[in-house]
Amino acid sequence: MDGHAYDINESYRIQSVPFEFTLPEDNMYQYFGIPMEPGTYYPGASDTYHVMLAPLSRGHHSIHIFADLGAWETSEVFFDLTVE
Repeated sequence: MDGHAYDINESYRIQSVPFEFTLPEDNMYQYFGIPMEPGTYYPGASDTYHVMLAPLSRGHHSIHIFADLGAWETSEVFFDLTVE
């Protein structure tokens, strides 16, 4: 964030227990070309990394998130924020 790199390690990782989820018509998977029909599915799971930042000072801030998912793919997202 703002040019500062954070070392995100396993202590930032949160894994869910299995859960049930329901997909509507025109769901996000279909948007990305993945053939997931509407319906209720089990099991679902979440495996994510989280950080909590101190409140941002007024002004412009940039956040760059890069994830290397190994054999799956890589993901890169940029956010430009203005705090008033």
